[in-house]
Amino acid sequence: MTALDFLVKPFANLGKALVEPLLRKPARDLKREEAWTLIHYHRIKSELVLLTEPKNEKEERAHISTSIAGVQYMHARGDNHGRFGSVGARLTPSFRPTPQFAIVLLRFAKYLRANWGASEIVWGGIGAGSGKNTLDCHMTGSCVDFYGAKTARSGAIDVRRDWYYRPVYLPNGREHPKVKDSDDWWGNDMRTSYRLLITRDAEERLQSDKSYFNPRARDFFLDVFQFIHDECTVVAGDIAPSALRSGAMMQYGVTMHPDYPGLIRRPHNDHMHFQLGQAIHKK
Repeated sequence: MTALDFLVKPFANLGKALVEPLLRKPARDLKREEAWTLIHYHRIKSELVLLTEPKNEKEERAHISTSIAGVQYMHARGDNHGRFGSVGARLTPSFRPTPQFAIVLLRFAKYLRANWGASEIVWGGIGAGSGKNTLDCHMTGSCVDFYGAKTARSGAIDVRRDWYYRPVYLPNGREHPKVKDSDDWWGNDMRTSYRLLITRDAEERLQSDKSYFNPRARDFFLDVFQFIHDECTVVAGDIAPSALRSGAMMQYGVTMHPDYPGLIRRPHNDHMHFQLGQAIHKK
């Protein structure tokens, strides 16, 4: 009898009483042991592959396959300087997130597959970082840099091409003045908003060449924000998805992206950063 066989019987016996409350619990609220319970549950359902049996679940991270729930996580190159930040993503067999963040990754894969027909998610920074701060969430495996995805419903969607390079339009319909010799449409402006909420005329101009920008990107990234709000760490500065949809002004939070109100948005021009736990970063 294998270790997996020993797991199946308890879940079969306890069933709903054990697992269902955890399935409804946001990942940010899961205790470590609860996350491990869900990991074992999802591996039984063949939605997640645990590559190494943990010897101490109280301390170890989850060593899992990058193929999760029918979606392949592809490792971003991270040094792309062109328009498309997801180009060159490679297959790596595994990563080591915390057990709670493993559940984030699984739920994110299922969410994008259900809503957008995602087959690939391009990621970076899980379990590795600069090494300058051992408490950095990238080093501890409790956050991710999300570069884009391949979807059946809307093709490839890329943070840099479909968000960062999009012009910033003001409420009066005019373009925000672009800084000379810079790709950052906001310049040094800290009064940022979700730039993909733009006027009808501007939208028609951008959609005239659909190969240049993906016209579904606005709704796709709004869905990603909704997932982050539902599952991950949010603080007062992380505005709600409804506020984002209404064009509210951004504030300092732990979720970072091309429209973040601080200049830290510039190193986030090709990805979104979201996490569990508090961030250590400068504005």
